[in-house]
This record gives sequence, C-alpha cells and structure tokens, in this order.
Amino acid sequence: MTKPNKWQIILSAANEVFLEHGYEKTKMEEIAVKAGVGKGTIYEYVDSKEDLFVQMIKTNVSYVSHVLMETIEQSHSIEAFFDHLLHNVLFILNKHCEKLSFVVNEDLSGVSSQLQEWMVANQEKNMNRLSVMLHEFMDRGEIRNVHPEVAAWLIQDIFRLGFYFRIFRKQDNIEELMHAEIDILLKGLKGCQALR
Repeated sequence: MTKPNKWQIILSAANEVFLEHGYEKTKMEEIAVKAGVGKGTIYEYVDSKEDLFVQMIKTNVSYVSHVLMETIEQSHSIEAFFDHLLHNVLFILNKHCEKLSFVVNEDLSGVSSQLQEWMVANQEKNMNRLSVMLHEFMDRGEIRNVHPEVAAWLIQDIFRLGFYFRIFRKQDNIEELMHAEIDILLKGLKGCQALR
C-alpha cells in the first residue's frame, strides 16, 4: 500500500473539515491543522478556500464517475451491469458516503459557476456513455427499445436513492431498496402485462 501524498492528505482533511463546518464556516487554518501541514503548504496546491472546495468536489465526483465507467466496461449483459452497479454503489456508500454527501447536501450554487459547468459536463459524459451502453443492449435484444437518455437518468437515480436513504433517512441496510429499484427498471411497473 502506498503512502498518501501531501495533496491527498490535504483533500482528505478538507473533506472532514468542510463536512463538519460547512463551506462558509470552514477556515483554511482548520484544514491545515487537520492535514498536519502549514497553511502556506495548502496554498502551494490551491489559490483559495473556494479553489480547494472545488478541487475536493471534483475529486469526489470524478471518483464516482470512474466507478460508473468501470462498471459499464465490465458489463457484458444488462444483468451483469446491474450486479456490478449494485456492488459498486454499495461499496461507495459504505466507504465514502460522508465524503460524497457534499454533492447532495451542500448548496453549490454560490460557490463556483465553473464547478457547476464542470458538474453538468461530467454528468452529460456519464449519461452519454450509459446511453451508448443501453443502445448496445437494445441492438443485441437484451432490453426492449427505450429512450436511452431517459433510461440512463433512471439508472443514475440508483445512486441518488442510495444517498437519500443513507444520508437523509439514516438507513444502513439500503441494499433491499436498491434491488427493488433495479427490479422496477428491469421489469417495469406492469411487469409482463401488456400496456393498454
């Protein structure tokens, strides 16, 4: 196992301090103390508290995106995709939920328009890749023809469902809920009954 570098230590400390105090009340001195570095050391990596916050959010969101892309690449069938997705989402929620709660809890509207633009572009990239995967499954006859972009958004909501129940409802065992959402996605609300 490799030793975390100074930047990783600073990001980890920033996660903890921002989570504890929120963006507005956090002071760079607190992050420096938590990271065990001088305040000046932080400024070797970022220009401001906002810059550090933006880098922290980007790092966390990029991690989730990377896991999603790996899940897509590992999946040879729709069932395998959902199995991998469930496993990976549960891993993220169990290991990194607090770090990622900023994306759900913190009002990012006043922080950085560049961050908002980056998040939209990142989400679009994820949705496009999910849509391509869904087209491949449709072409192979594994799933019926659906609007791939809408289906991609529904799939992405598996993350949101997990975060909602873990963060806001404080439920530890969310696997059953996620299985239920996957079942609805795969079988629809009417199951095998013909649509009227």
